[in-house]
Amino acid sequence: MIRTDIIRLYKSVHTWTGIVAGMALFIAFYAGALTLFKDQIGQWAVPPATAAGGTVPDRLPGLIQGVLRERPQAGESFEIALASTGGGMARMRWNEPAPDGQGPPRSFAATLGVDGIVRIAPDPEGGLAQLIYTLHAVVGLPVVNGFTLSVMGVVAVLYTLALVSGVIVLLPTLTRDFFALRLGGNLKRMWLDAHNVTGIVSLPFHLVMALTSVAFAFHDRIYDAQDWLIHGTPAAAVAPEPASGPAPAAARDPAALQPPQELLALAQALSATFVPQALDYHDVAGADASVTVYGTDPAALARQMAVTLDPYSGRVVQDDLTVPRRPWWTVFLHCTWAALAACWCGGCTLCWRWRAPGCFTAATCCGWKPAAGASARAANGPCSAGTRSGWPQPPWAYAWAAWRGCP
Repeated sequence: MIRTDIIRLYKSVHTWTGIVAGMALFIAFYAGALTLFKDQIGQWAVPPATAAGGTVPDRLPGLIQGVLRERPQAGESFEIALASTGGGMARMRWNEPAPDGQGPPRSFAATLGVDGIVRIAPDPEGGLAQLIYTLHAVVGLPVVNGFTLSVMGVVAVLYTLALVSGVIVLLPTLTRDFFALRLGGNLKRMWLDAHNVTGIVSLPFHLVMALTSVAFAFHDRIYDAQDWLIHGTPAAAVAPEPASGPAPAAARDPAALQPPQELLALAQALSATFVPQALDYHDVAGADASVTVYGTDPAALARQMAVTLDPYSGRVVQDDLTVPRRPWWTVFLHCTWAALAACWCGGCTLCWRWRAPGCFTAATCCGWKPAAGASARAANGPCSAGTRSGWPQPPWAYAWAAWRGCP
């Protein structure tokens, strides 16, 4: 039996961690549920006349060369987004830093017209979808950088403390109160019951989200600590000295890039069921140039598959398309932490199941309302929109509204 003073201590920890991190988590959960449909939201936000523009796949080599001549900085990283149906139009996209060095990067898209002229304009699909992703990735902050990722990591640590302390507080009465949902005049009791039920039922989801968020925020520091503990030296000291290796390779000429159609054929040769969706180029003028072909494979466990190639020789650098043919335990590891956090595995069914706890979490975060009557309406914050005859709606009403509101 847990002592009363310990329960009281953990109840204070649970309350204050929830107060400090609650609003950030509220934003992150709703934005995360929407982020699962980032591509669809981007397409929905574009007017039909704008979305119809693009480049015929056979003309993509000319588009790439034309953009790299006008915007050489695009060669550091750009994407060729393919149409969802065969024979459709493709678009080239990339990001550039803000002119003043402050604020989020600007997204551009380019197409090659029938007249052979490259047309560059702000990417119409990048705005809304990227904003939703940013709000999810850094818990409501406007940009993704080292500082905001650290803030997200602190929120994730508080999130973990809230989960652990909440379970400890509930343990003494878990068997008695788990399925209890006492409706009536005591609103505080009703909100607390609903909060406890949704929190315990979705606890595995919460633990995965909390732990993977900490890993995403502090992975560089974790790697540095690992190098220090294992090798006894910082990561920079472990790297080999440049002088002892061969001379760096000369820069490559982007004019010698293989056509995207040939790269797509090489990727599809690895899996007959692979459906490519995009080509992601990196450092095309450097010695380490690479192109990653992203897509889906109905025969694979993961929702998103990829193969990385050398864009000049077509050599396979990294192959994820053969994951289903690896031993089962490597597939399991591939689809655990990061894959679960991003809902990359299990196809549409698991994606929708993963979305449900994210929507229900909004009810969990705002489900314990200590006030009643008129004061409850003032204390409900973002949950005060739904009222009926002056009474706050129960938490499952907000969860249902969240479920219906997800696109």
